[in-house]
Amino acid sequence: MSVNILQYESTVWATADLLIGAGIKQSDFPKFMMPYFALIMVESRLVRYAKELAQDISREDDIEGFIEEFKDLGLGYNDFLVRNNKTLKDICKNDKTFDLDFHAYLKAFDPETKSLFGVDKGTEEEKFLDISGVSGQLKKKRILFDTVKAWSEIDLEPFSNSEITTLEEHIKRKRILHDEKINNRNNKRITKGKKAKKSDRQLFGEWLLNIGEPHSNSLLAKVQG
Repeated sequence: MSVNILQYESTVWATADLLIGAGIKQSDFPKFMMPYFALIMVESRLVRYAKELAQDISREDDIEGFIEEFKDLGLGYNDFLVRNNKTLKDICKNDKTFDLDFHAYLKAFDPETKSLFGVDKGTEEEKFLDISGVSGQLKKKRILFDTVKAWSEIDLEPFSNSEITTLEEHIKRKRILHDEKINNRNNKRITKGKKAKKSDRQLFGEWLLNIGEPHSNSLLAKVQG
């Protein structure tokens, strides 16, 4: 691959640091991170296929024909992204219009994808990721923009699923090395009668062991390209 996916390792850690700084419990990290990880994976797939389709159909000369052909691919759809060619990264360029643009972006997905992400779902409705609810909580903690901006900096479009796994596995390996250091310190504390505690990044690393597990087969189909 021309660009090394491991450059995004520090960005993934930074999203966890935002949650820690906002006082979110480490046990809740999957709830607050998986929606955005899945979001950038879905977006990368749509961007990749839009670029491929643009080689055969001009987006500028026949946008409606382009959209019709894109929908016929059955890969999911986002009108904000396909019609307007605006990505999460573009939305995050303006913090003043971010709230409205991000909501419009989420609403622009096809019904199945919106359902999987949990976009504007009622309290009694089944939600796989509850991205609207999670985003609302992060907004109250004043870290929604920074969180989405951090995730938007991770451009997965050039990478295959196996390369994305490379990033996950690299972070897991570093987590194991970090854990060994923490465990050695904890063992010393235990011998002194002090209770050992897991570090924030240990707990985040434990979540990374399961980050690739989809919430449903439908979501897996959406992010596989």
